[in-house]
Formats: sequence, structure tokens, C-alpha cells
Amino acid sequence: PSMKEFLNRLHDKGALPEPRDFNAWRDDLIAMDFEKSGSHYRDDWNMPNGNVFTVSAYPHKDGSITLYAEDITGRLLVEQEFRNHLDALYAAFDAIDDPIALFDPSGELSFANTAFDTVWGEPFSQSIILPSILSISKVWVELCVPSPAFGDLREFIFQLGEKERWTSNIELKSGQRFELVVTPLAHGQTLCEFRHVSRSVEFAKPKMRRTRGKLQKV
Repeated sequence: PSMKEFLNRLHDKGALPEPRDFNAWRDDLIAMDFEKSGSHYRDDWNMPNGNVFTVSAYPHKDGSITLYAEDITGRLLVEQEFRNHLDALYAAFDAIDDPIALFDPSGELSFANTAFDTVWGEPFSQSIILPSILSISKVWVELCVPSPAFGDLREFIFQLGEKERWTSNIELKSGQRFELVVTPLAHGQTLCEFRHVSRSVEFAKPKMRRTRGKLQKV
């Protein structure tokens, strides 16, 4: 059969997408100049039954065309489920009042919740260019009472090998107080939590911070 007859048969069997104007879609596909050297067709076909195929067409020197269809429905469902889980996780973090940030091994900010942006007065989580721990720590130093914790955190994020969870107390110049909790995660990720501490509570218990790979009291 001709290409037109072949596509018509697939359409009759429900094995082709259902565009608004099938005839125009079919004719446009047939009219593509496959004979040009290196020319080929590739598109995702959304089938009436909900399946999705990636279809590629490759021309041959004798004028024939090879159609290759790959069913990507399962992969798309897995990707969508994964995105849904991520969205739910991010929504849960945003519902937490304490600032939370996640850094990757290169020091770039992977995620920050709304509270993080609010406390530090910068839209870090919305930035198109991912901010780094170096630029974010400059904001911390500017807004906080001097503390070695931020330098320790920078070193910790870039540190290779086995790492342990540690905490430190920090205070903003505005009077807000936080317990900084730093937790190493899989694949070199670092989770930073800034847990609110009541102004009426004194930092009585010594906290631990990491300096050059060792934990020390502060």
C-alpha cells in the first residue's frame, strides 16, 4: 500500500492520533521531503486509548521509508508519578515554619522552602540561576551575629568522604534565634534546618559544630 493507504488503515483501527483535521495532518506528514540527505521525522503520537508512542521515520536511497514506533507510555507514567511525589514533598516542606534548604555537592541550592526565603529576605527558591552556598552565606553573615557556623557549613558541604550530623546556635541581629541542624544525605546532598528557638530560652546547652572534620563545643 501507499503511505496514504497505510496511514488510513492505521487510523481506521484507532492506531493513530486524533488531530482536529486528520486528513490535513496525514497529508502534511506524507508531503514531508524525506528524500533530502539526513532528513527524518520524529514526533510523539498520543493515541485515542491513552498510550503514547514516539514515532520516527527514516528515508532510504531507494525511496522507501522506515517507520519506528516506541511505546513510551510506561516511562511517562513513571515520570509523572515521580513529579507528583516531588510536588507533594515540596508542598510538605513549604508547610513547615522553619527555614529548610538542600545543597548539592557542588554547593548549589537544590531546594529551599518559603520560610527560608522569608527569614533571609531573598527569593532564593525562585531564582532562575541557582544560588550557591557562597552567595547565600554572605547574606547570613550580613544578617546574623558573628558565628563560625557559616564557615563550618561551607567547608562541610564541599567535604568529601563520610560526614556526621551536627548542630550550632545562631542569632540574627533582629533578635531571632535558630538552632542550625546540618544533616548529610545520600549522593553528597546536605540538608540545613533552621529551627526556631524562643527568645525567652537561653542557649544554655553547648551545641556542637564541625571544624576541620572534628566536632567541637561552641
